[in-house]
Amino acid sequence: MHASSDCIRGIRVVVVALFAGFTAPAVAVDDDKKAKRISSSQARAAIKQFEADFEKDDFAVESLRTIHRVRAVRTLSEFDHRNVVPVLAKHLDEKDKKVFTAIVEALGKMTQNRSLAEKALRKVYDPEEKSPERMALIIEALGNVGGPKTAKEFMKLLSHDDDAIVIGAVRALGNLGDRKILREFREFYEVNSLPIDKGISVRVDTGADTATEAARAKKEADRLNKLRRKSRTETLAACHEALKKLTGKKIETPDQLKEWMRKNRRAWQ
Repeated sequence: MHASSDCIRGIRVVVVALFAGFTAPAVAVDDDKKAKRISSSQARAAIKQFEADFEKDDFAVESLRTIHRVRAVRTLSEFDHRNVVPVLAKHLDEKDKKVFTAIVEALGKMTQNRSLAEKALRKVYDPEEKSPERMALIIEALGNVGGPKTAKEFMKLLSHDDDAIVIGAVRALGNLGDRKILREFREFYEVNSLPIDKGISVRVDTGADTATEAARAKKEADRLNKLRRKSRTETLAACHEALKKLTGKKIETPDQLKEWMRKNRRAWQ
């Protein structure tokens, strides 16, 4: 009897020793589900602090005020609560580019209050707005909180005249994660994967009478070509980023995308 007890005690010691340094494997949890729930009292306190910090105006130089306001917005963005959304939204008319960017990005982080954040962003959403850079930011944010029809809507923006809008739409499509757009998106990707000299190279018919005018025209053509090549590079980078999110694979050529779609028809049809 005593021997049996000693044996059991010995087994317990071994088991404890084996598990002493054991760490349970991490379990993948959806970001929205594992996100910290914010109480109304926490949100009220955060909003109160934000309003005090955002309106503070005793800075020696404007750049310091900008830094302070951006920091205030980013701090508030950590509180994903329904009462925070309208507080951020009322500042969407902000003129300071850095502060505006922080506000839009903050609304894009309100994933537990998607419908409220989307509604706020759509009030200032206009692809034909005079500042395409600002609109591209809004499009990207809508890619995080947009509803089920957003992907189809943003596919139309891939033919927009402004490169910033197009790149913003590509990034948003990746974030939306709707694989049903892959058939159309592949066509866009294939065109933008063409060598630059077969794609959108810009030429200027100078018609110049003097060497000076010809040189000036050539310089302008070179400048435009440089901008176009930069835009193509940025568009392709956005495509690759979006495709990785949509497929879960590193896609770097149209052939690789075509092969993935062939093998995973059920995933996107």
